[in-house]
This record gives sequence, structure tokens and C-alpha cells, in this order.
Amino acid sequence: MSVDLIYKKYGITKEEVMEWAKKTFPKLILNETILTQLYLKHVKGIDISPSLTLLKAKTKKIIELEENVRSVIEVVVGPKIREVTYNACPICNKKVTDGECPEHGAVEPKIAIWQEYIVGDDTGEIVVTIPPSVSEQYNDLECKVVRIDGILQENGKFMARSVAIISEEVLSMTEEHVKERMEKKRIVEQLKNVLKQFPNISYSSLLQWKIERGIEYDLDELLKEAGYRVEGEKIVPIEGEEEKEEEKGEEGEIPQDVIDRVRTLLSLFRKCALEDFKEWMRQSQIRYPLEKVLKASGAKIVREGEKEYVTI
Repeated sequence: MSVDLIYKKYGITKEEVMEWAKKTFPKLILNETILTQLYLKHVKGIDISPSLTLLKAKTKKIIELEENVRSVIEVVVGPKIREVTYNACPICNKKVTDGECPEHGAVEPKIAIWQEYIVGDDTGEIVVTIPPSVSEQYNDLECKVVRIDGILQENGKFMARSVAIISEEVLSMTEEHVKERMEKKRIVEQLKNVLKQFPNISYSSLLQWKIERGIEYDLDELLKEAGYRVEGEKIVPIEGEEEKEEEKGEEGEIPQDVIDRVRTLLSLFRKCALEDFKEWMRQSQIRYPLEKVLKASGAKIVREGEKEYVTI
């Protein structure tokens, strides 16, 4: 994002930034970008440094992403496929019920939002999960070119850590074949949601669902991309047996792969807001009790001011 766009986005002017800088950071008077960043942080309480850093970061193509490896991708944002909102405590982000936070008592709640978008580049598409800490900065990312710093999870989704808008207009990456792939990915995500809501739906009923919506893609191909296979009239998860094993171990010992995933996440992010960590566990289908996961991973909950974080 250019300095001019930052001025426009946050309702500030170059004049007020420079007037403040003369008194506070006179040695940096020639560096307008840094001064604008510092002004927003110290005067307005808005930290946009991750976005500015992202603009200089080395990027990877979607096809090059590796699980549990922190990466930066430059992508076109397609349709929003999921949004979950809840009333959150402004101090700790925990859910507020009837104006009461379970930890801080009566508070004026804020709206916290989890979002998911389909994004794509010239090598593929992926679902990106935007946590509340990021979504509160960007309400709508559709049809924008962005850089996203995050990590590819084992569930195949890319968990965003920070986002920087490169362009408000879609560039050449949105050729017809890219648009078509992104549309197919959107349909696959819809199909996953249908199968979660109606796990016993028959193949014939699913075929009727496809026809009614005018979907031209082959149903068997869509099911395969969604992680399912067909057995007569039954729709069966391809990794169904692995999921059953996870459920069996819910109250048992924490598997080493779960411990490794938690340690990898915390080594990349250093610390993670407690509510974001809980949502990451849910998104990653880690069904074990939070306390047991933290203890087995050597992690702990710490308080900084009024917020709680998970850290090693």
C-alpha cells in the first residue's frame, strides 16, 4: 500500500504527520513511509508495520507451499466462502454473552470476525482463513491483489498472519482459466459444507443438488477434490479411518504429530492470542482438551496487559 493510500485509508494528512515528526523523530524527516507508520502506531494506536514489511518479502507460488512452513503468497482474492461473527470481549477476545465476559465481567462487546476466501495465482487456488486480528483491518478483500503471510495447515487451508493489499484492482493473474479454477474451488467448498450438514446424503440426492444449481462439473471429480469417494449410493470420506482414529484418541495421550504442529505454529508466530489459538485448533480438527495439548507441547498461557496469549 502506497503512502497516499495509507493517508486515505486512515484519514490522516501528510501535513499532520510531518508536523508531529519534526518534534518527535526529526532525524527521520526524509523517510515519509517510516514516519507515517510510526505516526499511526504512536498517535493513532494502529500498527501497520506487518503490511509494510510484507511488500518487501520474498513470495512463493501456491504450488510451492509446504505444510507447517511459514510463507508469503501474492494472490488474487476470489469469493468469500465463509464468515463467522461473534460478540467478543475487547480485552481478551473471548465470547461475550448477555454483555458478560467470562473473565472480565460486564463489557461493551466488539464484533469479532473469522473469514475464509478462495485465492489464486497462476499455479493454483487455496482457501485462506483470516482470523479476527487481521479481518478487523480489512472488511472486504474480494477482487483485490494481496500479499498474505501465513502457514499452510494440514487441513489444506492457509492461515493468515498478516495481509497487505498490493492493488485495489485485479491484475493480469485473473485470466479466464484462473477465474474458472477459483469458481470450481468455490463449488468444492460448497459441496464440503453440504456433506458436513447432511453426512448421510445419497449420491442421487447430491446429483440432483448439482443439477438444480446448474453446476457443469463432473460430480465424481468434485467429490474427489472434496476428499470423498463413491460407494454405490453412499458418499464416503477418503480419510474416514484416520478421522475415526483421531476421535478415539480424544481423551487419550496427545499424538506426537499434534505436538509437532503446535510447536511449529508457536515457533513461527512466537505467541498467539488465546482465542485465535483455540480457533486454529478447531480449524485443524484437533479435538483434544486445550490444557492437555498445551502441557504435552510445553506451551503455556501468559497474560500481557489485559490479553491472554499462548506461547512456548
